[in-house]
Amino acid sequence: MQRLCQFRKRSHPSSTPLAVVLIAILSLLTLPAFGAGTAPKVEDIQIIQLIQKFTAARSQFDAETLKQLTADQYIEVSPTGEYLSRKEVLAAYAPEHKGSVPEMKSLDWIVHLSGDTGVVISDSTYDSKAAGGDARHVSLRVIYVVQRYSGGWRFLSAQFTPITASSTQQ
Repeated sequence: MQRLCQFRKRSHPSSTPLAVVLIAILSLLTLPAFGAGTAPKVEDIQIIQLIQKFTAARSQFDAETLKQLTADQYIEVSPTGEYLSRKEVLAAYAPEHKGSVPEMKSLDWIVHLSGDTGVVISDSTYDSKAAGGDARHVSLRVIYVVQRYSGGWRFLSAQFTPITASSTQQ
């Protein structure tokens, strides 16, 4: 995941994929989510399993699996705010770039479905080493946008947003 932060920022990111993602998120936020006391639907479980497979492929630098799990128009927003195309993400996770990546753990999921499109919001964490070698606990809010294709669900987008102490105090 840290390797993604080394890509250049785009000066003129394509607005079409991002606009599609924003419209999907905004239109789905009013739908009910499953949580405590509500049984998840089969589709919810399929999407969570897809996220787990996606996370495992990232930690194993399995670009081929990432290619299968992402749509051609996939776009990602890194924790530093960089826009990354599918091509850039796949290049970053090529086997020759394999390095030590901390295991990311998802604590919970909120799944919103509308037809063949879904938005998943997840709180995730991982532990890493800071510059001085000190252990560092990192929390992220991750938003995934998925779409059902004939072969199953695929990712349209993922956004990784750091959760800071100031953002949790409201």
